[in-house]
Amino acid sequence: MPRPATRAARAGAVAARLSDVKHIILVLSGKGGVGKSTFSSQLAFTLAHYGRSVGLLDVDICGPSIPRMVGLVGQTVHQSADGWSPVWLHEGLGVMSIGFMLPSADDAIIWRGPRKNGLIKQFLTDVDWGTLDYLIIDSMCAAMHHVPPAAAPATHSQVQRVRARARVGVYARVCAAPPGTSDEHISVIQYLKEAANVTGAVVVTTPQEVSMADVRKELNFCRKVALPVLGVVENMSGFVCPCCKHKTDIFPPAGRGPAGMAADFGVPFLGGIPLDPLLLRACEAGEAYVDAHPTAIGRQPFLDVALAVARTCEGPSAAFVEEEEVVDEEHGAVASVAPVAPAAADSAPPASA
Repeated sequence: MPRPATRAARAGAVAARLSDVKHIILVLSGKGGVGKSTFSSQLAFTLAHYGRSVGLLDVDICGPSIPRMVGLVGQTVHQSADGWSPVWLHEGLGVMSIGFMLPSADDAIIWRGPRKNGLIKQFLTDVDWGTLDYLIIDSMCAAMHHVPPAAAPATHSQVQRVRARARVGVYARVCAAPPGTSDEHISVIQYLKEAANVTGAVVVTTPQEVSMADVRKELNFCRKVALPVLGVVENMSGFVCPCCKHKTDIFPPAGRGPAGMAADFGVPFLGGIPLDPLLLRACEAGEAYVDAHPTAIGRQPFLDVALAVARTCEGPSAAFVEEEEVVDEEHGAVASVAPVAPAAADSAPPASA
């Protein structure tokens, strides 16, 4: 347990660094393989596409997948006088991940919990995000305990140290612990709640009971730590045939489904996103799904979910607008106008789980 003075100093550092961030959203699941990182990266893409300034922070230390999903594999982090500089995909979207610090994408990070927690603290205190509308944090879903050799270096305060440790090849015994109880999982929430006004969590699940059982634990975890839940997202909510438009439920129905589970916990259900091979293709290519595939089956459902998230943060009047080019024939000029896109149904306000 950190001493009060240490905790206060840490909270002050995190608060100062994130003071210009309007909304902080944690994306949680409690279950691996439900599409949490896919949702996090594409939510960041979508919000940035519609004019928001967005930061995407990957705190999955042992399995960073965000660099590939946003098309930034091979990029590196730079140290400046103001701290670590995120990798900027473009002016409206910055990304930070330990994946940018590794010599190779195939290198393994084998650390004990305290070392991973230390890196998470550095991500929150040392990254120079600047002014953001949203900081989206892709959190790991379960504890992965790694046992490194006793002689391993104990510090990682500089990017060079992280790279040096990644070059050391060692074996480790890995075991999965109950979802929502990992050191990293708890630490990122603790650090943020001590210092920053966390907007809330978006919890991602798939329709089958094996996923929903762990997500219920995640929702109870949010309740215990007083973390507001913006809502539940159902990923892989059936497959819509691109030819006949018929929807097939791939997973067997489980009770009242994710929507019923959300109602049981008194939190909003933000919507369902169907299985779509084009979404997989967009993630593999590091592209924005809603931009690269404008006629995709799942595009509008994803937009509806993303808009529901935006409205819980910005208010019910929040909208996504598309810029269109209009040619001024008299002057030969091209201007951009932004008509309001069709809006999804109003979402419920954030609720505490």
